[in-house]
Amino acid sequence: MYDEIIGLNVKVKDENITGKIIKVYEGSEDTLFVVESDQQVYEKTIDGFNVERGSIQEKINGLMKQKAFLEEFAAISTY
Repeated sequence: MYDEIIGLNVKVKDENITGKIIKVYEGSEDTLFVVESDQQVYEKTIDGFNVERGSIQEKINGLMKQKAFLEEFAAISTY
């Protein structure tokens, strides 16, 4: 369910660091995002970080390439 956000670059607000989302899981009350930065791991809720715009664009570009591949080689039409 969260596969497309794994790998996004984020800035952790209260730690003032930039890292990458490496895992997402459902906690007892909130969804927790595991962010790795310089060998350190942080668990944050959605309010604990900002996603970097360039990182989102990279994900979108990757999805568009997958879509084009499927349409060209597998004759699958996606909407």
